[in-house]
Amino acid sequence: MGVTKYLKSPGTAPITFDLADLPPQSGLTIVSEDGVWRSPSTVAAEVAHKDLDFETAKALTAAVIANTDAMLTKAPYMATTSIGTIGLGLCGPVPLKYHPGSVAAYEEAGITVPDCAKPEE
Repeated sequence: MGVTKYLKSPGTAPITFDLADLPPQSGLTIVSEDGVWRSPSTVAAEVAHKDLDFETAKALTAAVIANTDAMLTKAPYMATTSIGTIGLGLCGPVPLKYHPGSVAAYEEAGITVPDCAKPEE
């Protein structure tokens, strides 16, 4: 499967960032002609099965949101992730829907969930 086709698969979107924004990592050298990282990324990596009960999905999502700062400092590359946020390709050509409990947790945290990401009622 080519990269272009892979980028259109469910839950996948392109990501780019300036390599200068990535802290140096011991033993790792990234070579780029223009200093930009380009790769596929997993959209909405915190996934809950549609049949998971509302309160459990809400609690799991709230735990991710509450611990985002701690997770972002666990490894240098984490700063390049979008953990605890909503955006990156969510409403693109392969849209994903959030669990109703997850929507509630994000909205309680003051994070707007776009209509395209909300489940049909």
